[in-house]
Amino acid sequence: FSALLLVSCNSKAESFKGNAYQAERDGIKVTLNFSAAENRVYGKVVNNYFGTYTTEGSIIKFGPMGSTMMMGPENAMKVEHEYFTFMSSVDNYEFKGNNLILKNSDGTSWSFEKTGEAKQ
Repeated sequence: FSALLLVSCNSKAESFKGNAYQAERDGIKVTLNFSAAENRVYGKVVNNYFGTYTTEGSIIKFGPMGSTMMMGPENAMKVEHEYFTFMSSVDNYEFKGNNLILKNSDGTSWSFEKTGEAKQ
């Protein structure tokens, strides 16, 4: 039984691969997509962004994010800045139902609802 439980937990840890998620902050949509083939993420706030990530158990670390450099409404730019700052400090995750919760050590979290499969 414990071997089955261990296999079940390990497969759950990778269940975000190939999936698309979306969050909303102050009316601004934030997308987060996980590549099915590589440890890469991409999405959009105001700008399109891309980066890498690594996982070990419930620990997740995102590498530096690259992005396009377009301007948008002030509130959207503020959300984008907060998001990129947050993503650089994320250190763990959990799933709750259809949501992926990313967290950092200071207690900040963002909840992303699964929206389907990531487009490659």
